[in-house]
Amino acid sequence: MSIVADLRQTGRNARRAPGLTLAVVLTLAVGIGANGAVWSVLRAVLLEPLPYPQPQRLLKVTSQFPTLGFEQFWISPPEFLEYREWNRSFTDLGAYRAIDVSVAGTDQPVRVRGAVVSASLFSVLGVPPQHGRVFTETEDVDGGPPVAVISHRLWVESLGASPAVVGGPITIDGAARTLLGVMPPRFDLEEGGIQVWLPLGLSPNDRTR
Repeated sequence: MSIVADLRQTGRNARRAPGLTLAVVLTLAVGIGANGAVWSVLRAVLLEPLPYPQPQRLLKVTSQFPTLGFEQFWISPPEFLEYREWNRSFTDLGAYRAIDVSVAGTDQPVRVRGAVVSASLFSVLGVPPQHGRVFTETEDVDGGPPVAVISHRLWVESLGASPAVVGGPITIDGAARTLLGVMPPRFDLEEGGIQVWLPLGLSPNDRTR
């Protein structure tokens, strides 16, 4: 009965001071909304599993220059090539570098985040494309064929989610490429919003760069 009495008293107080009641309700709404937003971020970053089959087996490799203040520094092309040759600890290694590219869609060109990646990166992450295929080691060479793989989001938003575009041309940075495949939803690299994957195309000359 005490709870019922408290609720009645609360109702009477609310009628006497509607302005205060509105402020309290708005404060609660903002607080609940903020908590919901924080929970969504925590769930996506900490609780949701990474979109790879065996994320616990993945390791990011970086170099270090502590005396210069760099605890995580990029790996140079010669280092990556040597790591792959000398590797005895990992199943394989993949490399990527983030870039920005312009993609000509069905409406107008869009500027999106992309990456040049080694063909081995797809097998390392273990995620097959949703449509088509990814490029191979023979295509990921200096002077190799102009090919591309895109994200599910870009496929839907700029190419109308048409399966017919796979295997056809796509214009990236003003150059025509063959669209080999479309990756599944949520596939990404470090939540970077990558929507285009292009061959890294390292050459023997990169051993001295």
